[in-house]
Amino acid sequence: MGGCPHCAPPLCPGLIGDYKSIDPLEQAITVEKDPHVLSVISSALYNIRDPEKRKDNDVACKAGWLENGMIVDETNKWYWAPHIYDRFSHAEDPEGVTFRLATSLCPREAKAVLDVGSGTGRFIEELKERHPRMDVIYALDSSKEMIAYLTKKFEAGSPSVKPLQATIEDIPLPNESIDLVVSSWGFPSRVWDKDLAMRELCEIHRVMKEGASLITIGWDEDFSDEMTEVWYKFVTEETYYFDSLSEYRRRKRSRITSPRNCGLTVGKKRLQVPVKFADKREAAYVFGHLFGYSAGVWILQNSRREFQMRVSITKDDKASLGNVLQECVPSDVKENQGDHVHVVDGSVE
Repeated sequence: MGGCPHCAPPLCPGLIGDYKSIDPLEQAITVEKDPHVLSVISSALYNIRDPEKRKDNDVACKAGWLENGMIVDETNKWYWAPHIYDRFSHAEDPEGVTFRLATSLCPREAKAVLDVGSGTGRFIEELKERHPRMDVIYALDSSKEMIAYLTKKFEAGSPSVKPLQATIEDIPLPNESIDLVVSSWGFPSRVWDKDLAMRELCEIHRVMKEGASLITIGWDEDFSDEMTEVWYKFVTEETYYFDSLSEYRRRKRSRITSPRNCGLTVGKKRLQVPVKFADKREAAYVFGHLFGYSAGVWILQNSRREFQMRVSITKDDKASLGNVLQECVPSDVKENQGDHVHVVDGSVE
């Protein structure tokens, strides 16, 4: 990938240079003999003069994308940048089809609500609009950056929002204190880790009152949508590196043995909604930060602003979760200290 003397970081062929590059490129094309170099120079001369492509060039030059982006492993680096995450979150199902469905399942009498893996609070926005009579919504997230963002975002208004910085394995709330637990793309925190998912489910079960509900929004887990293709194209996973797309999807499916990998009950599935941005440059800006430099340039070159994703919604009450835990929790899972629910020999105490 050749570097541009006027732009940093280096850009791919077709997005190199600005008007200052025209004279040097025209001089170079008269003496250059290599056909590959000639192809790049001639294409660049046209692209530099094209107003739309100059705007693309400016986006790529000024965005500050990392080579590999923020989604490169399980360190959740994209949670360190709430302003990027929030733009992606609001691009997911921008008309709120799945959120309206999920909130319609929420009991009207719920007063104390817990949103696990709150992120920048997309689900909370929907709850505040559609269920304003709730007393309190606890917004739980492990990222200090997200907590700071949530604190500022929801510092006023009703119902009140109380951010909690903690993991789902260690929720800082008393036993049987919550009427409703919700999550959008936040539970389980790592869907591939079944043991972690079950430990998190134990903790959610502990804080739920009798008759309380758990409602989640998440990927459909058949991985047949366009967003899966984006992950395949731009997120390197060592175990999948040489797979075809179909094999990649098959392996993804094989790692999930039940809904959310912890035996939840699906109420709606195969809901097809877009990840949709205002225009290709906003899409490139966000995808470039999340998936890396190549993703941003690919979006610009292909003029993409919309990708389809498949979504499912689950709903369970405390009793059904207790049955799941009795059947699925390994007998050697140890209980955390304090008030947490005990799991002994596969039973919930």
